[in-house]
Amino acid sequence: MKKTVCLFVVCAMTAVLAMTAAGCSKQLSEQVSEQDVHQKELESALEEFQAAQETRGASDKVPDPNAEPAEIVMIYTPAEGDVGLERHMDDVPEISDVDLSDKLVEYHVLPDGAELAGFDPYNNIINYTGVDGLTPRQAISIINTFIENFEFEGQWEVQIDGESVMKSGFCGDWKKIDDSFEGGSDDFDSTSSQSGPGVQ
Repeated sequence: MKKTVCLFVVCAMTAVLAMTAAGCSKQLSEQVSEQDVHQKELESALEEFQAAQETRGASDKVPDPNAEPAEIVMIYTPAEGDVGLERHMDDVPEISDVDLSDKLVEYHVLPDGAELAGFDPYNNIINYTGVDGLTPRQAISIINTFIENFEFEGQWEVQIDGESVMKSGFCGDWKKIDDSFEGGSDDFDSTSSQSGPGVQ
């Protein structure tokens, strides 16, 4: 009888231990499974981050085959304060008198509502309407922008409603000019890193 009871107790204990072990094993396997999922998520996030880092530089980016074609342009604007111009790189669908004028409005060289009334590349005239007046730095910003992007030469005249505001060539010393500038420059140097057509 004692043997039977002992055998029963041993079997019961074995069953309890087996169930406990099975429960622990299931819980342990669930934890391992969660850790695997978490590890895979971390690895995936790391791969995405590394891919983003590798293409962060503009020169490394893969061109979007569906993107509209664009041309890179330089837009001149009066610098903050009283001296100098700034040069900004931007893009336009194509280099045209209208697109350059739109950029000059966008960069606040020309006021909202300004319209290109005439562009005469044979007589070197750029005429606007809807403009009350231009400072010398605004006028030379227009002239420098057109000359550099179109690779023009010589003197260009900016007009408002047909009245001359300034006549000047490219001002290569654009970082130093102020509103006492009266035009007349034509010192563009195609080898300079500071000025000239096609400078990137």
